[in-house]
Amino acid sequence: MRLRSCGALLEQTDDEIRAAVRRMLDACDVYDPPTPLDRLLDYRGLTTEEREALDTNRFLPRAIRRALHRIRGRVRGILDLQARHVYVDATLHPHRRTFLYHHEVAHDVLEWHNALFVITPEWALQPDVRRVFEAEANRFAALSLFQVDDLARWQRGRRLEAKDLAALAARYGTSLNATARHYVAEQDLPAALVVGSPERTSAGRQQIRLCYGVANGAYLRQFGDRLFDAVFPPTSAPAAVVNPGGAPIVEEEFDLTDLRRERQRMVAETIYNGYDTFTLVHVREPVRRRFGWLPSLGRSAPAAQSLGSGRAT
Repeated sequence: MRLRSCGALLEQTDDEIRAAVRRMLDACDVYDPPTPLDRLLDYRGLTTEEREALDTNRFLPRAIRRALHRIRGRVRGILDLQARHVYVDATLHPHRRTFLYHHEVAHDVLEWHNALFVITPEWALQPDVRRVFEAEANRFAALSLFQVDDLARWQRGRRLEAKDLAALAARYGTSLNATARHYVAEQDLPAALVVGSPERTSAGRQQIRLCYGVANGAYLRQFGDRLFDAVFPPTSAPAAVVNPGGAPIVEEEFDLTDLRRERQRMVAETIYNGYDTFTLVHVREPVRRRFGWLPSLGRSAPAAQSLGSGRAT
């Protein structure tokens, strides 16, 4: 499958987005995770409402309903600038709803979004412009939830193991998906994330259909944008997490040739949250011991870990 760049469409504005998030968090006296959404909404003077089927709901102003009919796909969140009101789809997972609130706050905080939306609704923008705006709002939301450099301070230069992903997500009040994606984006070591969905084969066993993958710049520069096939078959190591008797986390080593035609030893760890699978991919460290600790994860002392090939934990 083809990996997408974590920083795609953001080369020109990432520094401005970071600065805007920092100003907002400082103004709201937010210094430790998780980020309190209510403070951000109060700061911007925004009220909220959760409804089902936003794109068909008659409670919306007529102009918004009319415009939404022209948008393909499900509408999950709406910012009404005039009413200072945010609508979010009530049927979404709580973590997804939280992310969408931060996403809609981004449209209000980022000056070039706000200024344009006053005269041109988001759904009236050209598709390529809308894609950039959506990517920028997603980046703002991630930086708001993970408080800009907070995660990077603890994880940059240190490989995140799948067994630590849930605790890291709990620190920020975020989903496994959002946490893994932000980790990859902020990591300066080569790192990639592949998200999959289990599906049953004709033989009755589960395989994993790969939905999408993202990688950071360090990974793409070293290995390019191709990784894995479209499916992890039932007999593959990652598929063990979705089949009876499998381990909750599976680690597998494999060889991958980089763009300089040098063979690198890689490690892929797969975890399953009951809905999707997440496979984190790194270059295997040349050393056999790693030291480090994460804040509020219950480890204040260094821990040595021995690595083995093809283990399941």
